[in-house]
Amino acid sequence: AMAAPAVAAPAVAAQSDDMWETAGHPWLGVRVARQFGKRCALGTIVAWAPADEAEGDPALWRAEHDDGDGEDLEEHEVSEAVALYKEHPAAVRFEERVAKGEEKAARAAAKAEREAARAAAKAAKEAAKAAKQAERDAKAAVRAEEEAARAAAKAEREAARAAREA
Repeated sequence: AMAAPAVAAPAVAAQSDDMWETAGHPWLGVRVARQFGKRCALGTIVAWAPADEAEGDPALWRAEHDDGDGEDLEEHEVSEAVALYKEHPAAVRFEERVAKGEEKAARAAAKAEREAARAAAKAAKEAAKAAKQAERDAKAAVRAEEEAARAAAKAEREAARAAREA
């Protein structure tokens, strides 16, 4: 029982965080399933480390499980985990929930778009109504100014006539 940690320790010690890459491999972002006894852990491949042939280290892929755990997998383990994910009932249920969630989100987004369009149409209608009222008010103001000018001119004429008669 004591030998297993001693054997694993050098491999772990040789792995540094800067060796992990988050781009450049098609498995990045792929969903995986790993069986641990009766428990199945679902997760995602989030990083990879290319093989270091000089050190004799194989390529590794880091899987982050949905439960917060994670592990580093060799190529054959990733292949098995990808295959298991495609057929495991827990993964199928997860994908169904994701699909339902995406459908629900799409419906909510469509509803929000419809409501936004209605609100924009209502705002445009209100703006047009306000613009028409402003135009009516401006015309009324022009008419009032014209009437005031005519009244002032009439008053001047009457004042001039009164002055001539006096």
